[in-house]
Amino acid sequence: KANFPTRLAVKTASRIDSMCIIDCPGAEKLTGNGDALFSEGLELVRVQIPNLSEDELSKIISSNDSKYSGCSYYLPYVDDDILPHDKDIAPKEQYDEMFKDAAIVVVAMQMASISLLQRKLSIGFAKASRIIDQLEHAGIVGEMTGSSPRKVLVGNLSELNEKLIINVPTHPNIL
Repeated sequence: KANFPTRLAVKTASRIDSMCIIDCPGAEKLTGNGDALFSEGLELVRVQIPNLSEDELSKIISSNDSKYSGCSYYLPYVDDDILPHDKDIAPKEQYDEMFKDAAIVVVAMQMASISLLQRKLSIGFAKASRIIDQLEHAGIVGEMTGSSPRKVLVGNLSELNEKLIINVPTHPNIL
């Protein structure tokens, strides 16, 4: 909230919700249907924003005159069938060059998280995230469960060696 210099509140259920959004009451008294309060610093302005139902939006998108014809991704919901699940995970021969090191760290510490890989391997968030996904794909770590670390599915370095058929040092100096 502190990072946004301007705020927009539509009808809220309570005065407290209004206070949370725009730091003053009033949004709970709006009429709905696009009626909104726009806050820019200390100034509060009542504005009207476009309000389309899902049906109206579908009609606009599917009309032949629309430049968005056939683009279902403009709808306000996303169908699970079109999400890229494992499509972005590289096949085994294309795993990241730090995959082996990450696997050793995760198994040796019996803990797997993006932040752990960032700290131990001195890599960025995107790379650590991609490696964690690859470790899951390889069956070394379990699925993501909220913000807690992932479960490590491989018990020790010998088991990791058998699973990946790589030469894992018994006392890795990576830790």
